[in-house]
Amino acid sequence: LPPIFTFLLAAGLGLEKRSWIKLAGLSIAVVACAWIVLQRHSEISSPNALWFAMGLLIPAMLSIGNVYRSVAWPSGVKPMILASGTLLASAATLGLFAGLTRTSIFPATTGLQLVSIVGIQGLLTALTYLCAFELQRRSNPVFYSQLGAVAAMFGLLIGVIWFNERYSVGIWLGALVVILGLRISNRTKPTSPET
Repeated sequence: LPPIFTFLLAAGLGLEKRSWIKLAGLSIAVVACAWIVLQRHSEISSPNALWFAMGLLIPAMLSIGNVYRSVAWPSGVKPMILASGTLLASAATLGLFAGLTRTSIFPATTGLQLVSIVGIQGLLTALTYLCAFELQRRSNPVFYSQLGAVAAMFGLLIGVIWFNERYSVGIWLGALVVILGLRISNRTKPTSPET
């Protein structure tokens, strides 16, 4: 849902041209992602209406963040500074929370192997934040909001390659429809040849 909410918000604020084709492409991709999730988690029972409504707050907040970052991007500030600041603020918040609740960040029995894994994960997270801020700087909020759908497609590939998962034809068809929806929403108008 973040791509659709972001598009509607950005179009409403005049940051994005209103386009039924773009909205249709985003909708196709979102519905296909939902189809994949339902295929993989068919045991999901019908949700409580209150929790479902609260769940809709997450994509709404993500959409507001996508638009806000584009509108309020500090001039002259590089993505590295913003990524570093975000991660340092998160680390400080975690440290403060751990201190106030007297919760250890690492259990006393933590071995070197786990610390190494956490260190590698930290480096990958830092790289992810750097890439995300760089992409946000170079694109618009609607394009950026489509990262979730792209991540879902890579998640399927990682599941097959790394975890030896096997998916049904319905899931692969859903993945193709996601790609089709993203292609429709990001299509560019052909340019006329120069005379």
